Amino acid sequence: MKQMPPPPKDLEIAIVRSSSCPSIEPRTTLLPSQHQSLVLADLTEYPSVFYNDQYRSLIPFMSWSIQKENPLLRLTVENCELSSIGVIILLDCLTNAKQLLDVLSIADNHLGSPVAAALARFLGSHVRALNATDIGLGTVGFQILEETLPTEVALSHINISKNRGGIRAAYFVSRLICRAPNLVSVNAAGNLWTLCNMCMIGCVIRVLIYVN
Repeated sequence: MKQMPPPPKDLEIAIVRSSSCPSIEPRTTLLPSQHQSLVLADLTEYPSVFYNDQYRSLIPFMSWSIQKENPLLRLTVENCELSSIGVIILLDCLTNAKQLLDVLSIADNHLGSPVAAALARFLGSHVRALNATDIGLGTVGFQILEETLPTEVALSHINISKNRGGIRAAYFVSRLICRAPNLVSVNAAGNLWTLCNMCMIGCVIRVLIYVN
């Protein structure tokens, strides 16, 4: 196995990909010590990171990283074959941390509607950008998101494309627009919307403009 280089004294960014880290053991060389900080973690295309018990040990580490003086700010776990149970644990960990995440991407993992409630709770943290494209939410997932969405959301950017949410996705976006005053971009492509769905969102935006 290829030997990983030692980490720098002040670890500010750790980017881990399957091509450079084929098993879990070498990654431990990237874990910051008591005096180091991890501000970005990219585990894109690393399969089953939060599925097997061996990999699930990374979740407490993420929790530890978020609570440091210079906490973890960005986490990318795209196309990692994540399990819904592992992501629920991860989202709860991120939601309850003292220092909260700014950017999270869980795109291209087929998680389904079971993660929707935990995802809604996470939206109540101060997360600024969320990429949840193609995670299999469907109509049921968007209904749960809409019904459990916190009253105050700090999001600026959200990508919920390719989730085939239909009218329920439109209802969720309409409610999100009302509860996220800093929202500047929404990517909801690939959710099987009709012209009526888009008109509904347009009406919500016009009302908000009139009120403000």
